[in-house]
Amino acid sequence: MTRTSTRPALLVCLAAEDGAYMPSGRWEYRMKRLPHLGMGMLSASLKRVGIPARILDQSVHGYDLEGLVREVGEVRPPFVGLYSTVTQRGVVCGAVRALRATHPEVPVIVGGPDRVRSDLYLGAGAHAVAVGEGEELVVEIARALAGRAAGGDVGIADALEAIPGLLLPVEGAESAAGRSTGARAPIQDLDALPFPDRDAVPVDAYYDHHVFGMRLPYTTAMASRGCPYRCTFCDSPAIWGNKVRTRSPENVVAELVDLHERYGVRYVGFKDDQFAVKPDWQEPFLAQLTERQLDIKWSCLVHPYNFRRNREEKLRRFRDAGCDLLSFGLQAVDPKILKGIRRSTEEPRELAENVRVARQLGITTAVHFIFGLPGETLENMAGAIEWARATRPNYTVFFPLTVLEESELGRTHPDGPVTELSPEVLDREVNRAYRSVYGSPRWLLGNFLHVARKNPRWFLRAAAHAGYLARATVLNRVRFRVHRRVEAPPGMAAGPHPAYLAPYG
Repeated sequence: MTRTSTRPALLVCLAAEDGAYMPSGRWEYRMKRLPHLGMGMLSASLKRVGIPARILDQSVHGYDLEGLVREVGEVRPPFVGLYSTVTQRGVVCGAVRALRATHPEVPVIVGGPDRVRSDLYLGAGAHAVAVGEGEELVVEIARALAGRAAGGDVGIADALEAIPGLLLPVEGAESAAGRSTGARAPIQDLDALPFPDRDAVPVDAYYDHHVFGMRLPYTTAMASRGCPYRCTFCDSPAIWGNKVRTRSPENVVAELVDLHERYGVRYVGFKDDQFAVKPDWQEPFLAQLTERQLDIKWSCLVHPYNFRRNREEKLRRFRDAGCDLLSFGLQAVDPKILKGIRRSTEEPRELAENVRVARQLGITTAVHFIFGLPGETLENMAGAIEWARATRPNYTVFFPLTVLEESELGRTHPDGPVTELSPEVLDREVNRAYRSVYGSPRWLLGNFLHVARKNPRWFLRAAAHAGYLARATVLNRVRFRVHRRVEAPPGMAAGPHPAYLAPYG
């Protein structure tokens, strides 16, 4: 019989590094602090089989590297799991080094979407890098480590050897990407997974004051995994696979009911890559949620074509089911750029209609643009700004391109830029776009009236919003970076990396 430790596994979420896409962590966390759904799922999966776990969210608990080392020493966990994305490479590698230097007996596992740079984490001393979904994997890891016979690195490696879905260090190689223990199949029955562990960190620790209609308590959820589209700048297919897997409408509604009844949640931000892409899922979900009449509002990201047929009727059904905010990824308005990233040239027109009808129905809208895609010019970026000013979504979000290694652009441009425009030019144009859109008297008046009708309590945070916008636009304090390749420094801190912290739900 496999032993299980009475000491909790520590699941560590380090804050994204300052310096890109936000004025500073201090200001951003006044406005927006989101729960880590992935860590919540891992914690729930462990607890369901009787394995204790704790989540240490640096954005909430505020520990530094010394505090993390001290906590590991006091808890003596069976293992430490570190979540990492491209925005956290430096700090995660620093944490791995510190933990290996101070607590060499504690297994350190790194997981998350940045598995593509496993060489950095294994080189820093991680015992393994997890590849793929972790709900089943983390349970196997915990059981294997609890039952290992030998101590030290050899015993840890031997215990993990038989578990598919891991990259293990190559003996004598400090920078190798690791040897695979075998591929792990995607989880097909998402309904069989537990709901995220929302007791690990108090629900009221999280909020998103960027969202006009946001009400507390606030949390996030996911109804599906994957995306049916193949945009060249996106790495979703590499992370989630080539097929969209969806929870049943009944299962998602049951989670919303649980959130409302157990935690009093009144706003949920869905974080799916594309929400409700299947019509046969969308209809029963909206019908069941409308029938429940829960006092919950929600937001989601949808494709511009989602409402192409029966536009007003569909948008009205979303609104009646509690949808408060619809986010759309348009990325560009120039036909050549859209074709180059595998998007339709009709999307700008379709989305303009979505925004117009949503405005009439009282639904908040957000539209995202990426500056710096292949073929980008100053004229194209000016056209995107003009589209935003003319269409008037409630939010327009501009990003410089972040080249993700596992995206198609990352594979076709492994070392060089994808546009002739320099990072400094893209930085300048992004900031000009924000000033042009958010400095418009028409935008200011329209959103003032929109918020006054929808959620006048939002104005209670007017000073914080004004400070954030001033730093982000007037004071030009947002420091954007076009990501190429990020190398981990020897310590906890690193230079600025791109962080996907956008002012929308």
